[in-house]
Amino acid sequence: MRRTARLLGPLLLLVAGAGAGAEPPGGAWSGSIQPADGDVIELSLVLELSDEGLWGGELTAPALGADSTPLEELSVSSEIIRFSAPALPGAPSFVGTFSGDRSAIRGTAYRDPPAAPPATDIYLFGLELGGPIWKLGTPINITDRDGYDNQPRFLPDSSGLLYTSIRDGQADIYRYDLGTRRIAQVTATAQSEYSPTPLPSADGFSTVRVEDDGTQRLWSFDMDGGAPMLVLESIQPVGYHGWLDEHRLGLFVLGSPPSLQVADVELQSAQTVAESIGRSIHRTPDGGAVSFVYKESETAWWIDRIELDGGQRRSLIATRDGSEDFVWTPDGRLLMGAGSDLFAATSDRKRPSWMRVADLSGYGIAGITRLAISADSRWLAVVGERAAAGPPPERIASPFELKPSN
Repeated sequence: MRRTARLLGPLLLLVAGAGAGAEPPGGAWSGSIQPADGDVIELSLVLELSDEGLWGGELTAPALGADSTPLEELSVSSEIIRFSAPALPGAPSFVGTFSGDRSAIRGTAYRDPPAAPPATDIYLFGLELGGPIWKLGTPINITDRDGYDNQPRFLPDSSGLLYTSIRDGQADIYRYDLGTRRIAQVTATAQSEYSPTPLPSADGFSTVRVEDDGTQRLWSFDMDGGAPMLVLESIQPVGYHGWLDEHRLGLFVLGSPPSLQVADVELQSAQTVAESIGRSIHRTPDGGAVSFVYKESETAWWIDRIELDGGQRRSLIATRDGSEDFVWTPDGRLLMGAGSDLFAATSDRKRPSWMRVADLSGYGIAGITRLAISADSRWLAVVGERAAAGPPPERIASPFELKPSN
């Protein structure tokens, strides 16, 4: 979300080249690039010709945090210079031409556009839970548009759900009403809001707001999107959250690694209880613990629980491979998605395992991530990937110029 990283990526590709019929100009060069979507960025380049006749070079661009970044795919001819910097934002590649007197290199840098949020849709299923049998109705794609629609959470009375929708680069909260099947925009602010979650009081919802300076903190709104209020003043950057009781909540706090913090709104304080966690944070159905995904290693992920009173911790079950989104049913069962399949955990506490309960591929649903179940157990919301629409976006072209440094 940093504007500089997005705008400056192409700048890093300036390199010096050879002169026509003369010794190629090595040494130090300096200049700038004009990103098509940002401010001018200053940079400097050092080119060297080895005893074996091979060119090498390094690029420095302080605004991009690049210090002596090696150039790759460097090619220098009598008139043209080409190189790339795949480690930089947008993996830019540069093509430049030497001026006739070898006093400048002018050309164009090409880079990938900023990554767009994944295109996702929210599917709504009628649900019947009876013992090990799961009965799903025919799904309705309640969003069905190109773009990001995600993070569904049902309202406490099961009359509808809130979700995040990104439109024209702006993330706001929307509401889907189950009775009328209508969608209404709830927030329309200058900031972006994510992860809408009903408050324990049921008279509003909390959300992660990206403030004007990029700070991510927890805010609350009433159900109509009015009366914004800061929930936790000093705790940031918050990525995701889940309410645990009337005044406590679990927070996914960004960092290396991300941590799980249990915060108390009344005390305006938080305590770190786990690290290396995933984004799913839920109160257990018995109300006595916070549950989350613990990423023990790149391949070993577990759903853990920590008691709110006493702090005892234990692992419940390994996640499905590569899946980090889960949800509890009101009667105490775990549900996860993987690919096009839904899996439920067996009730055997000593040796629980996953059982496939539905294959959603016949509905065109793939890449299942987030899930939500209504409090009355009648509805299941599933987030799935949306097929890419049209060809990939073209690379962004930005002019650059370099001159020998004194």
